[in-house]
Amino acid sequence: MKVKNSYRLQGFIPILSFVVVLFIVPKTCKSSSFTDKFDEKLLIKPLPSGHVYTLFQFVVQKDLNRNDNNPFHHFRLFPRSLGEIIFQHDVQELHFSLTQGLWRYEKWGYPTRSAPPGAELWALFKGNASEITSNWKKLTHMLSGQFCASLNFIEDSNTAIPKHSFRPEGAVPFDHPYNSSYVRYSALPHEIVCTENLTPFRKLLPCGAQAGLSTLLNALNIFSAHYVSLAVDVRQVCKKDCSEIALELIQSVSIVFDPPVQQLKKQDWSFVKLFGSSLLSTCPVATTSQVFVDITSNKSGVPFVLNSKPRKIIKEKFEIYDGYMEENEYAFYDLKKMFQETKYVNIGSNYNSIHIYGIIPSPVLYVDRKVSGYGQEQGGIHCTFYNNHPKKSLKILYFDMIPWYMRLYSHTLTVKNGNKVIDPDYLYYQPAKDRSRPHHLELVLTLPPNSKSEMSIEFDFAFLKWTEYPPDANHGFYAGSAVISVLLDSARNFSRFPESGNNGIDKGNFLRIYTQILLVSLPTPDFSMPYNVICLTCTVVALAFGPIHNITTKSLQPIEDNKENSFIAKLKRKLKKLWRSKEDDKTIIVNEQDTKKTQ
Repeated sequence: MKVKNSYRLQGFIPILSFVVVLFIVPKTCKSSSFTDKFDEKLLIKPLPSGHVYTLFQFVVQKDLNRNDNNPFHHFRLFPRSLGEIIFQHDVQELHFSLTQGLWRYEKWGYPTRSAPPGAELWALFKGNASEITSNWKKLTHMLSGQFCASLNFIEDSNTAIPKHSFRPEGAVPFDHPYNSSYVRYSALPHEIVCTENLTPFRKLLPCGAQAGLSTLLNALNIFSAHYVSLAVDVRQVCKKDCSEIALELIQSVSIVFDPPVQQLKKQDWSFVKLFGSSLLSTCPVATTSQVFVDITSNKSGVPFVLNSKPRKIIKEKFEIYDGYMEENEYAFYDLKKMFQETKYVNIGSNYNSIHIYGIIPSPVLYVDRKVSGYGQEQGGIHCTFYNNHPKKSLKILYFDMIPWYMRLYSHTLTVKNGNKVIDPDYLYYQPAKDRSRPHHLELVLTLPPNSKSEMSIEFDFAFLKWTEYPPDANHGFYAGSAVISVLLDSARNFSRFPESGNNGIDKGNFLRIYTQILLVSLPTPDFSMPYNVICLTCTVVALAFGPIHNITTKSLQPIEDNKENSFIAKLKRKLKKLWRSKEDDKTIIVNEQDTKKTQ
């Protein structure tokens, strides 16, 4: 009996384990692992200049367990490749962008996600302070392979540690308080954006390029636009009054098209006209899939009619100044419900008349930055700040990272409003070290209302080693964009999703403005001289070596007079040949006559 009972228990144990796995494990997995959330949305805004601004935003949130030392053991919607990079290098926040073109603030207003031309990367680290430098270097190399970009060229010579300009945009944990020495910033203004960057960017999405709004990202249409920007932002956000923390990944694609140029001054647009195809499906794992069309310009500009009826109209009011209110209107489309009634979606608009180019009201604040001077010895940087607010002063934070080969004179730094000198409220300047670190300048300025203020600083050009010049040395060298951080009290001229709040920064409308990049011409040696020397040396050697080699290797022998080869002998031989040929002809004729007679 004991033996039989033992066999019964051995058969019962596998059944019991199967029941546990079948009923208990799915519940634990459902409550712990599968907590990711994915949303996709698209904003379309016709601009007063005739352009059309489109913004794709893909948001993935992954809940974090504070008791879990490695929250990236399990992945569902959050991309594993990017999650492992963040975890291995102790990154708390990551902000990366690749941009082609320049955003025109004075004509297009303020974008949802600002970015400078080229590549920009800044990160906030946590953990041991002594490992931040090595983690920053490893992070740039890993992201270079992840996005097929030249981020491996980020070195100490083009990296800065901002003091106040780049602060955390997400939730900061109590055990890792914010410290400015944990921030690293760098930019590569000469980086070129192409299809090689778009492909790995789309692979990070849960549906890739197979379904959802990402199917509209056609490389042929996107990279022929005026402005293209790919951005990746990773931060921690609060949930339920910060009782829970989630890691948020925002992938955004900003594009500015110019329909009037392609459609005979008509500003008509649609999915097919902008992206080359209509939308055929939504992402199955997306919680929401939405499209917002800004129809505010119908009130003041050329009116247009949408070809698809929106689900509802969203209205947002905001104050400009002194109690004066304005209102933005958005047409809202729920793609999940639209595909229940149709097989494809092609949202668009038709204008009643052609676009008329006119004067566009400038936004409250915009900046212009240029290089002054001539020659290849001295120069200067001039930055002009425009505050168009009629009654209120604006306090701005100016950040600039200038390459070490532009040797600044800090005593020449001046800020003027007309003839009046403006003293900075805060000034931080760290001089550069040759081939080690760039110039680091941060200013806090108060701009008077309705004013035009100018900042200038002079510099000398440095001499580089001949091995430090790029192949196209005469093209010049780039200096990255300056960054202006400001907090505006009005949402006027902002392009963003409705009910998007203030991006988690602070109360108000936080904004970063990027200036133009600078192209400077350093003293450049004549790189064609080695080529000329090589050609001249080879020619001289060839002309001198040939005769010398013939003289030293060949023996000279006199030619003996041969009587048989004289002119008279040759003439006699030719006459003999002619005489013999005539005699032969005569003998042939005589023989023919004899044969006839005999016959």
